[in-house]
Amino acid sequence: MISGCVLFHTVSGIHYRTGLFVVTGYMYELIPGFRLSLAAIRIVSLLSKIEGVQQNDLMNLPRN
Repeated sequence: MISGCVLFHTVSGIHYRTGLFVVTGYMYELIPGFRLSLAAIRIVSLLSKIEGVQQNDLMNLPRN
């Protein structure tokens, strides 16, 4: 479980920082059960994008 968590954080860091979809796709084929991690990464990245948009909207409201 610990190695899985480290793997998830490492892959999510690579995926989020550099967007290396090829690397995540390659590991997706090699590691069993990686589909759940990939889905979780996509959900987290989607949520972070939504939060970023909401923060930008809130910061832009007083300026307008």
